[in-house]
Amino acid sequence: MPTTGIYERNNMETITKLMSLNKDSQQIVLLWIIRDLLNWKSDDRVKSELRNHSAMLYEALQHQINKAYVKQMKNEEE
Repeated sequence: MPTTGIYERNNMETITKLMSLNKDSQQIVLLWIIRDLLNWKSDDRVKSELRNHSAMLYEALQHQINKAYVKQMKNEEE
C-alpha cells in the first residue's frame, strides 16, 4: 500500500475541513482569501515577488469565480 506524503495528507485534511463547513463559513473563508490577496498584491511593504505572486493567484481566483458564475447563469436561464 503506497504511503501518502505529509503534504498530501495535510491537503486532504484541509479539503475535508473545507467541505465540512457550511455555505456561509465557506464564503467567509473565500472572502478572507480575496482580502489577503488584494492586500498583499497592493502593499509596497511586501516584497515584489510576493506581490506579483499574490496578483497572479488573485487573477486565477477571479477567473474561477467568473467561470462558475457564467455557468450558474446559463443553468438558471435553461
